[in-house]
Amino acid sequence: MTNELDMQNAVETAQPENEPKTAVVEAKSGDVVTAPTQPENSFDIGANDISVPVVLLMQSISKAVKDRKAFAGDLYDSLDEVVIPKPLEFLPVGMYKTIITYEDSIKVRTEPWSHNFEMSLQKEGYFQKEPIIKNGVRIAKSVALNYYAILIKDIVDMTPFPKVLRFVRTSSRAGKNLSTHILKLEDFGAKPWAKVFILDTEEESGDKGEYSVLKVSMGRKAADFEMKIAEKWFNRLKGATVTVHEAEEVDETTTPQGTAEASHGVKAEAGLNF
Repeated sequence: MTNELDMQNAVETAQPENEPKTAVVEAKSGDVVTAPTQPENSFDIGANDISVPVVLLMQSISKAVKDRKAFAGDLYDSLDEVVIPKPLEFLPVGMYKTIITYEDSIKVRTEPWSHNFEMSLQKEGYFQKEPIIKNGVRIAKSVALNYYAILIKDIVDMTPFPKVLRFVRTSSRAGKNLSTHILKLEDFGAKPWAKVFILDTEEESGDKGEYSVLKVSMGRKAADFEMKIAEKWFNRLKGATVTVHEAEEVDETTTPQGTAEASHGVKAEAGLNF
């Protein structure tokens, strides 16, 4: 109870003051000085200025696994490059779709989704179980459900910051389950962050061997102070073009074991829906 009250007080006392304080700058004769106009301890950073990490699901062929930074089945922060403990409690604060292109099982491109774009790719033969082979390259495309989420562990640490949970390929079922739960909440007039959701992993087997997939379940009712933090981030992200920190991602369902090589530096611009 004490921790909950401390966190709630921290949320309430973190609100900006009514009148911003102007910094006092002392200048010698002849100096040209522009005094900052933002409030103290503020750099006027908005949602357009941040890079949101992706929570990656590690596979046996993932670079972080090969580098011994993680194990297959781990959840991995793309920005901090650390393993995130499971199961992971979170509050969803936004959703957007993308089209991801894999070449020889490594993600090479992330593009904004549209219905017409998806239909045109479907006519070209994409979104099938087996990839298309062009010039000896195995090409697969998938629709990804991407959810902005505030992790409960970050709220406990008083460092709430959004992360992207990506549901694609074999993990798309978990994304659809999450979307279904959110729609049910909205039908009863509740916000998507009224409930705490739980992200975990499980093992599955296919033609290419064993691989990990995401799973989602609905947990407890969110506390009032948790919902305040989630709504604050929802409003901050709403209408913004947020840079998502992309990193290596592999398509485990089309990969002959041990053939994938790392690819870095791909970025995507993502909008906000709810």
